[in-house]
Amino acid sequence: MQGAKPYEPRRADCLRAAAGRAVAVALAAWPGLAAAMRQCPPEAGEKSPLFLGLGWGVLGLFVLLGLSMPVLGWRLGRRRSAGWRALALLLGVALMFAVWLLGLAVFLVFFALPC
Repeated sequence: MQGAKPYEPRRADCLRAAAGRAVAVALAAWPGLAAAMRQCPPEAGEKSPLFLGLGWGVLGLFVLLGLSMPVLGWRLGRRRSAGWRALALLLGVALMFAVWLLGLAVFLVFFALPC
């Protein structure tokens, strides 16, 4: 009879541990989130409608750029094998989410959160 197998964690154990780590990170970040949402001092004044419109325009531009990424992936994948087409489309979708996150970060940092 051979020796016993070493313990291999089950998938549920790994997911439970990952969820516990995610909760710990969220709880550790909570004070930072509260500090990020504090109100601007009164001397900062109101933002002009032109400035806010520019911010929303920048966000809209990033949304449109993000939506064009899967289309670009589809066009690059034409006339190729199914594997390459799937890879190009998957890359286009990943780039779309990356451009959207970048646009949201630019909008928040430069237009929404600064005083």
